[in-house]
Amino acid sequence: MKRTVSFFVIITLIFSMFALVGCNNKKLDPEIDRQIREAYSPTDPDNVKYWYCGTYRGNVAIYPLGVAGQAITVVEVAGMEYTYSDTNQILIFSNGELYTMPEAYEKGLIGYFDVRIIFYKFSKLYTEWREGLIK
Repeated sequence: MKRTVSFFVIITLIFSMFALVGCNNKKLDPEIDRQIREAYSPTDPDNVKYWYCGTYRGNVAIYPLGVAGQAITVVEVAGMEYTYSDTNQILIFSNGELYTMPEAYEKGLIGYFDVRIIFYKFSKLYTEWREGLIK
């Protein structure tokens, strides 16, 4: 019983640490930022905007901003279903390539808990954006 309680306390503490940090562009290395922009839009990297959602196992999670189709997008990753309000979705940058989260999860670039943390950070940032707290 003590082991079970200890396990849940540790998991709760880990998730609580991530609850304090949302997605942002302030902690990303400028060289990685440049590579992401070029991977996303080789012809116009200077106009690429995105939310930085953390680095996991050396791979960077981003949510691209800008033009997107007006269609609800549902993505399932690691048994978790996530719904986006448009056709944009979180992407994982790894070794010069961009992957959707399902692709990155299947390739082992991100793990089960990474998926949970990324979705939590994105949801927090999206809520702040909708409330006008960030631009």
